Amino acid sequence: MGQGFESPLRLGVRRLRFAIRVARRDPRLLIDYLRLWIGARGAAPADPGWAEMDADASLAELAHSLVRERRPATVIETGVARGITSERVLRALEENGFGELHSIDLPPPRMVDGGLVGSAVPDELKKRWHYHWGSAKRLLPDVLAGSTGPRLFIHDSDHSYEHMRWEIETAWAALEPGDVLLCDDAHFHSAFADAAAAVGAEPRFVPQAGGLTGMLVR
Repeated sequence: MGQGFESPLRLGVRRLRFAIRVARRDPRLLIDYLRLWIGARGAAPADPGWAEMDADASLAELAHSLVRERRPATVIETGVARGITSERVLRALEENGFGELHSIDLPPPRMVDGGLVGSAVPDELKKRWHYHWGSAKRLLPDVLAGSTGPRLFIHDSDHSYEHMRWEIETAWAALEPGDVLLCDDAHFHSAFADAAAAVGAEPRFVPQAGGLTGMLVR
């Protein structure tokens, strides 16, 4: 059997233990996970392999280049996994000697339990890192409102049409002239293009391995 296979009973027990843990930490976080699990009902019960969750290296390198070039005061990303993009952004901020990264993330329980979240980020780069554990729907508006420009926003969380479009339009409304928005896997469906049309922005596409990264400039 594949490494991700897990019986429904074992999955239920593991999720119950995890739910108790996060409820003790923050009841709002438990609600985030319950909504995620209810929304995923009917999907395969296995968590994906960790490598499958990592950002494409080309997205990470593009983010690094943009941070070096534009010197943002704030970078906001949704989705972390092992932190491939986070590491490149934080390294660029360190090279700039300026700026901070805010990461919003709702990782799979097994990734949390295994201590793998952000494991690609070395300790020496974490001083500029603010990790926000929870759903983007709950946390993103406040993180955007509390941020200072110039900004770079990176979408790499839930890739469903509805959520991708919501993130892009929500971020765009908070960004200011000169700020940049990146969208991982913009080729999955039309959410990126539709959101760009809705806000009157010109969509740009950057090739990545097996797909496209979308980019908007405010």
